[in-house]
Amino acid sequence: MRLIACAGLLALTLAGCATTEGVGFSGPQWVVTQQRDAFNDSVTKMVTFGDYSTSSGIITRNFRYYPFVGTYNGELFVGLRSGGKQPIPTGTVQIRVDDQPVWTITPSDTPLYLLPPANQATAAAVPSASPELSAQVKALTEQSMQQVARSMSPFTAVTGDKAKQLVGQMLAGKRIIFRVVSINQSASTAGQAEIDQSFINGVQSLGLNI
Repeated sequence: MRLIACAGLLALTLAGCATTEGVGFSGPQWVVTQQRDAFNDSVTKMVTFGDYSTSSGIITRNFRYYPFVGTYNGELFVGLRSGGKQPIPTGTVQIRVDDQPVWTITPSDTPLYLLPPANQATAAAVPSASPELSAQVKALTEQSMQQVARSMSPFTAVTGDKAKQLVGQMLAGKRIIFRVVSINQSASTAGQAEIDQSFINGVQSLGLNI
């Protein structure tokens, strides 16, 4: 099963532990997971962490957010995800490495392959075209449905050159700070994560040339 195709399961079963302030941890800080889709053989790898480590993986908490770096069939993505048994939409997020400029990542940046199945169905739910419906209207409808799906996703991520630049800063940095800026919730305070050798090793294991 595709890693991103099970957002709730992913939030509960990724192996590792977190650096969230006020919580004790043991074991590696950052870990790498890999999943292969049984139907299309796509491979998703992710370097991330959670709040508590267990023998079967990590546990994340509701209304908490966790940075990640990953690849989908070799394409780099980086961003923030929400945790807990029922992950909530992440919306627009901000990530900063040390004293570098702040990176703002929006739902429109998020690739469609990171959407959970329900969101992917929404993105694909373009109404059947009538003979009167022009190609332009169909394209606008599809774009609108995809934007709605992205806005409801528990993942916000960016790809391309922006992702390469951000991950490059992470590899050279010491600390990541992050926050959700589009959802006004008292529990969604800013978080932070230390960049250690386990993060560097994890990103290097993705086979990226950054």
